[in-house]
Amino acid sequence: MKKNKRSGRKYKLLADNASDVIFSYYFLPHPHYAYISPSMEKITGYPLKKFYEDPYFGFKIVHPEDQKKLSVEQTKKTLEEKKNEFEDINKPQIVRFITKTGKTIWLETRYTQIKKDGITIGQEGISRDITAQKLAEIELEKKESTLKNLFNNLPGMAYRCLNDKHWTMQFLSDGCYELTGYKPKDLLGNLNKSLSDLVHPEDKFLGKEDIYFAIKNKTAFEIEYRIISKQKKELWVWEKGEGVYDEKGKLLYIEGFITDISERKKAEDELNQKWIDYKNLLEKMPVGVFIHENGTVLFGNEEAYRIGGLKKEDKISDVNIFDFLDGEYKKIALNRTLAAIKG
Repeated sequence: MKKNKRSGRKYKLLADNASDVIFSYYFLPHPHYAYISPSMEKITGYPLKKFYEDPYFGFKIVHPEDQKKLSVEQTKKTLEEKKNEFEDINKPQIVRFITKTGKTIWLETRYTQIKKDGITIGQEGISRDITAQKLAEIELEKKESTLKNLFNNLPGMAYRCLNDKHWTMQFLSDGCYELTGYKPKDLLGNLNKSLSDLVHPEDKFLGKEDIYFAIKNKTAFEIEYRIISKQKKELWVWEKGEGVYDEKGKLLYIEGFITDISERKKAEDELNQKWIDYKNLLEKMPVGVFIHENGTVLFGNEEAYRIGGLKKEDKISDVNIFDFLDGEYKKIALNRTLAAIKG
């Protein structure tokens, strides 16, 4: 008996000094708290007397939106109707409460049923204040929502992938569908395809050295390559990414962005072709033609090389156009060039 009393006193001492709320609540023979730890007053701001005097007080300070939660609603209804039918609560319950100061808090409660002759007559439980955790989760959800909206409005797709041979995707924004023709779920975890499967066969190794170099040196990388969409369309894409590391410097994953640059590539090809056609035309002209930038020669046709006494093996960028001019002509050309630079 003395041993039981000592154990009881020890238990109460621990409960009285616990940061979590520890309680015993009996449904029968009438609803009442047999014990509530002092931390209840610290967390809610209400004196313990309120709970002991009013067995329904705990329900009264539940957040209005959580009053309709099944575990809260059913227990309260059963108590009010004085039915001896109480369902066992086997899972932790997270319920919001309103403190005395009007602040909303989240308590996570784990229950143990008190039974007598096979009938549930009460509950013992531990309630932990998880407000800081929930507020952090809400803030994170807001940030993720903002990022998701941002990603979904960008012309391309954001991603997070592992540094393996398949670049296994852990996250893909909704822009994935518009870019590749595949929904994010098709490529996540290489479910139906891996993103590397979409890379053009000729570009499989394009940019890999840049990625490995960036990871090794913890810098960002930029690469361009072709992919084949679900619709069998060849697309040029631009990708920028960077490794994400833990506090010890170990690579966790790669995050980045991929966008369609097919139109830009098409324009570049057209411009290059125009330059080739223009260059061929200049080469056939019977007069010498130099193209220069601020005096530095960028191009000279065959006749220009002949007039200038240059050889094809000469490095054209080392040639200055003004070196071919004498006296007054050189001065005039320099002044015109300076005036053109100034606008």
